[in-house]
Amino acid sequence: MAIEIPSKLSKTLTGKIQVNNACPGCGLELNNSLDEAGNKDTCPGCGTSFVVPGEAKRIELEKQKAEEEEKKRQEVLQHTKDVEQSRRKQIELQRQAEHDQKASVDAQQKKPDEIKVKKQVEEKTLVPHGKLTMLPIAAAIIIVLSFCSLGLFTVVMMLAFFHDYGIATTAPQQAAVAASCSAMLIGGYVFTRCIEKVVRAISRL
Repeated sequence: MAIEIPSKLSKTLTGKIQVNNACPGCGLELNNSLDEAGNKDTCPGCGTSFVVPGEAKRIELEKQKAEEEEKKRQEVLQHTKDVEQSRRKQIELQRQAEHDQKASVDAQQKKPDEIKVKKQVEEKTLVPHGKLTMLPIAAAIIIVLSFCSLGLFTVVMMLAFFHDYGIATTAPQQAAVAASCSAMLIGGYVFTRCIEKVVRAISRL
C-alpha cells in the first residue's frame, strides 16, 4: 500500500525542480523529479512502495506555467494585432498621400486648360487684340486728316473772303492772315497728336 510522506523541493544544477524525501521503509534519502509527484515509486534500497510527494505543488506550478504561457500567447496575439493595425494604417496613409498627389497633379493639369478655355471665350466675346489696337490709330489718323483738310479749307476761304471784301488786299496783310491760319492749323495738329497719344495709351491697357 502506497503512503504519502513528508518532502521538500529543490532545484538541480540544470534548473529542474526535484522532490527530496526519505523512504518510509528504510529512511533512504530519495530524489525524484517533480513531474513524478503523485505517481508510485519503489525504494531501490528496501523495495518499499510509496507515492512520490509534492503532487499539490506540481499542480500549482503547472497551473502557474499554463497561466504564464497563456499570458505570453495573448501578448503575442496583441503584438501581432498591433503590427497589423499599424501596417494597415501605413497603407491607408500611403494611399491617401497618393490620392492627394494625383489630385494635385490633376489640378495643375486642369488649370492651364481652364485658362485656355477662358482665353478662347474672351477672344470670341471681345474684339481681337490686333483690331483693338488698330482702331484708335485709324481714328487718330482720320481726325488728323480731317482737321488738316478743315484748316486748309479755312485758310483758302478766309483769303478769298478778305480779297473779295478788300480786307486783306496787300501782300503783308495776306501774309499775316496766312500766318494766323497756319498757327491755328499747327495748334490743331498738336492737339490732334496729343489725342492720338492718349488713344494709344488707352489701347495698351
